[in-house]
Amino acid sequence: MFPYPHFQEFIIFNYQKSRNSEFQKFKKLTPNVSRITKKTKISIIGGSGFLGTNFCSQLSLQQYDFEIIDLKMSQKFPEKCKIADIRDFESLRKSITGVIVLHLA
Repeated sequence: MFPYPHFQEFIIFNYQKSRNSEFQKFKKLTPNVSRITKKTKISIIGGSGFLGTNFCSQLSLQQYDFEIIDLKMSQKFPEKCKIADIRDFESLRKSITGVIVLHLA
């Protein structure tokens, strides 16, 4: 099993269309690879920055459900943004509603 489950989901998301032999080996090791759907909510911590904005743009183009959690409001996706500080565990915990969490802060 992959040591970090949240990175497992991120890797699967990036390579789900790939059909090379390495991916097929990885897919056999992770039985829940097919459970990621466009309805699966993704929480992106630090999604208002450069990397987060570009990643969210790709999610939006592919019509994935996501939310952005950051200290500042996203200029491109203000309707998907929640304000929270990663240094305050309780506020961060209350803000995250996604099944997959991607940390880019």
